[in-house]
Amino acid sequence: MKEVAVKYQAIIFDFDGVIIDSVAVKSQAFAELYRPYGEEIMEKVVTYHLAYGGLSRYKKIRYFHQTYLGREVGDEELQQLGAEFSRLVLDEVLQANYIEGAREFLEEFHTLMDFYVCTGTPENEILEIVDRRDLKRFFKQVYGSPALKPAIIRRILTENNYPPENVLFVGDATTDYAAAEETGLPFIGIKSPAITFPDGTIVLDNLHQLRKVVERG
Repeated sequence: MKEVAVKYQAIIFDFDGVIIDSVAVKSQAFAELYRPYGEEIMEKVVTYHLAYGGLSRYKKIRYFHQTYLGREVGDEELQQLGAEFSRLVLDEVLQANYIEGAREFLEEFHTLMDFYVCTGTPENEILEIVDRRDLKRFFKQVYGSPALKPAIIRRILTENNYPPENVLFVGDATTDYAAAEETGLPFIGIKSPAITFPDGTIVLDNLHQLRKVVERG
């Protein structure tokens, strides 16, 4: 087999919508969480979730309560809502399909570059998902909230002495793009019907196409 040369030392992946096709699962969970407040609130919640896919669910819930319900959410209620959200999504995410080409890309390239997950999903939950889906062996580290994505990226760069230009961020949300921009990383977008990336952004339909981006020659 021909040896493959690659352009990057590492790739940092968002998870939902990039590796696993689970964005719709989480949209449905937010809709269910806010069903008691009626259809209009449910629609607003889902629209916001799709537009800001990389944000922590806890930040979204605080925003939804403040903006759409006109009240603050207490810490205890926030934890209860977060736990209910986890209950609604966990089994579905464990069974969701891969984004086309994702499993094959991880299999083929994980020995050539260091791979990381950087997601807004709570860290204990994403660690469980990665483990139960037999993905752990592909990733050097897996990071989730409450840490913010720019802080996670800076930690990865510092602890591994990577130059930012040698680490690619692959995401499907404007928050992913912003995190890469803030930390100096090159960025590749994965197509999402709810997101329009800034002009000039390379946007792929799936991860089969990612190999052409990372291979040299």
